[in-house]
Amino acid sequence: MCHVQDCQTVTVNWADDDEILAYEAGEVLGGEIEQSHELPHATRNTPTSRVIRVHTGARSAIVKFISSGNSDHNWGGSRDRAALHYWQREADFYEAGVPEPFAKASVQAPRLLGAFQRPDGVVLWLEELDGLSGGRLSIGDLETAGRRLGQAQAPYAMGRVSEGAFPWSTNALFAQLHAWDDVGWDAIYDEELWKQPLIERHFTARLRDSLVQFAEHRWDVLDISRSLPQTICHHDVWLNNIFSFSDHTTLIDWACVGHGHLGCDAGNIVTDACGDLLQPSSLLPEIDGAVSSAYLGGLWDMGWKGDQRTVRLGICLMAAKWSWLTPHLLRRAGLDSHAVYGGGPTDSDHLYGERAAMLDYLAAMADEALQLATELGI
Repeated sequence: MCHVQDCQTVTVNWADDDEILAYEAGEVLGGEIEQSHELPHATRNTPTSRVIRVHTGARSAIVKFISSGNSDHNWGGSRDRAALHYWQREADFYEAGVPEPFAKASVQAPRLLGAFQRPDGVVLWLEELDGLSGGRLSIGDLETAGRRLGQAQAPYAMGRVSEGAFPWSTNALFAQLHAWDDVGWDAIYDEELWKQPLIERHFTARLRDSLVQFAEHRWDVLDISRSLPQTICHHDVWLNNIFSFSDHTTLIDWACVGHGHLGCDAGNIVTDACGDLLQPSSLLPEIDGAVSSAYLGGLWDMGWKGDQRTVRLGICLMAAKWSWLTPHLLRRAGLDSHAVYGGGPTDSDHLYGERAAMLDYLAAMADEALQLATELGI
């Protein structure tokens, strides 16, 4: 299950995690584990059960545990090769290697150091990256990532390259929103929830009306994507999954890679830049402008000559993916404390103020998508 030189692939059947990790560390890093700690990762609808950073003296690696579901009763994966959360896709991705159009555009994946089959899944040992990521990324870094993604995805959209034999995900965008079917959408109509102090301080009556409409039209906006040029997408390009280097951009977490519309990944960068306080919401217009222009430039670099309004449409419609955030915030506004992804408690007023501003911008993007679709006859 390896595509790089010196990668170790063996079958291990031991039951004790510490003993297994010690063996794997010796095989991959050539030393004994001196330190390890857990890293945050998504826990909803995912086959990833654990992610840790392991140090052995001067060497380190990121270790990702992917469950097959054989012994996990709370498993969030799937055995459907086209499903968004197909459990073996990321392991297969490392076996196949980064698709050629992405590699040519200087979009990379972490180097695979070792892959170990377990009775209940597979464990991937990946290089630890030292590039800029998350909140340390500048708008210039995001602009560069956007241009490289445009260069990578244009050949697919123009039919110049074959998709190849691989378990690509399909309907990923719809699956991502369907994953929030349990959020309790009726909350947007609950007068008492809108009267909560934390909500009243940050959500104006105008914004409330806009967000109710935003939620009600979420599927109409997403349905537009079916009529746009299609390409191969990463489907989880957000700031914590981007690592910026001078001569390339590395993306981590390729578990959802598959079919999607032109502008999908660039739109995800824009719409997911501020929700976890990695960037201030005040920068959204600048981030949007920089990434959108750069992505279009990347398409033009490769000779794409389609209507640029379709690209803007593809970016804007990604806003609807986050429509679940409104009922989610309404239902959690009464809690004593609040946190962001991968972090500890944060100031509730700051969080709700930032997310209100973000949702205001995203609702406007969704409106722009509907207007562009009408202009284009979609």
